[in-house]
Amino acid sequence: MYRNFKTFNCAKFCNDICNENWEFLGSALDPNQMWAEWKTKFLQIVDKHALIRTKRVRSKNSPWITADLKECMHNRDRLKIKAMKSNDPHNWANFKRMRNKVNSEIKAAKELFYNNKFIEANGDLRKTWQIINDLTSC
Repeated sequence: MYRNFKTFNCAKFCNDICNENWEFLGSALDPNQMWAEWKTKFLQIVDKHALIRTKRVRSKNSPWITADLKECMHNRDRLKIKAMKSNDPHNWANFKRMRNKVNSEIKAAKELFYNNKFIEANGDLRKTWQIINDLTSC
């Protein structure tokens, strides 16, 4: 989770902080209660200006992705940005061609990786089932 500051406006945030009623802090005798109330108020204002977002992070790496594949993926991403900026049909065709090439290379690399894993595990049922569970994400 992280805070999204993309649309954060410092002036509006400072204005809301200044206009907030902080007098309740003097009425509490317990410092822990004062801290909890201050923190709650402050975070409400922060949440209004910088929303909390969740980001999905892949926990599992893909061992079949090689340096060459990463380079192709990088080129594909650059072509997509170029096509989006120019909106030129020729650039879009180049991007789509590269996208299809990268997708087919990833599929072939994954297939080759798991074929080699099954060959290595030939006769060992425990390793074979580990590979199957890994492949099916069970």
